[in-house]
Amino acid sequence: MSQKLNVMMVGAHPADAFDAVGGTLAKHADAGDHVVAVVLTHGVKSHDWSLMAEERDKKASAGDAEVQRQITLKEKEVREGLAILGVEDAHFLNMDDQFLAIDEKVVWELAGIIRQERPHIIITQSPMEQNGIADQHALCGQITLLAIRQASAVMPGHPLPPFGVSRVYFDAAGGKTTSLEYERNRFPHILIDIEDTVERKIKAIDKLKSQFYDGDAGRKMTEVRQFIWGLHQRLPYVEGFQIFEPLVYGTLPVPEYDFVRAGIPYEEQYRHAGKLIAPFVEQDD
Repeated sequence: MSQKLNVMMVGAHPADAFDAVGGTLAKHADAGDHVVAVVLTHGVKSHDWSLMAEERDKKASAGDAEVQRQITLKEKEVREGLAILGVEDAHFLNMDDQFLAIDEKVVWELAGIIRQERPHIIITQSPMEQNGIADQHALCGQITLLAIRQASAVMPGHPLPPFGVSRVYFDAAGGKTTSLEYERNRFPHILIDIEDTVERKIKAIDKLKSQFYDGDAGRKMTEVRQFIWGLHQRLPYVEGFQIFEPLVYGTLPVPEYDFVRAGIPYEEQYRHAGKLIAPFVEQDD
């Protein structure tokens, strides 16, 4: 496609800006597309392990100044990680992650950002994660779908005109190991080959030190998460996405990858699938 795209990622927490989809965001940025991330919550109450460790050691709850310090630090970590991926723009709504809920304020604010950024593609988290029950990732997906609808409808007093998003994708890498996950489809409809961007993704994840994602944890997480869906396609690193609405074509599509793979012997395909990159990316100090 020759047209340059506007791509937006909407995540519930700071790490969600790229930990599951960073390789794909980097590919779009490399292609000249405008990529922007939106983070709904500050993530400090539930996703800042370093602050939790401080509370444990001090045997006292963190004060407002400590929480604000970590909010600033998390935003810095995310911006630095996104910059490695080639993503220069980000919006932080700084909602409280302990009490994320669907309300008019957050939907209106996100709808305004959609009108401002005018994304052709929005990537967000599955509204059915944990079967849509008491899960902030699921709430993020639900808020995003409501905001997309609102952005294209009447918003009295808003300075920007309505805008309709062309395509919505849910990242398929999320989910928790609970019985609720058996109630939804977790399998992706689309795989993006990120072998050429996985090293930058690892380096971006290294910036998430307050969540202890840096170092071996980020490498192992990437090795497992970005391999599981690619195994049967003989690809070492992929990111998976689910479609929200059917894709429409004039004829049945065949991805270029299928033609390329058809000419490669099976033994070579499996050797390629076993390629290891993530464990050997130099660690960020």
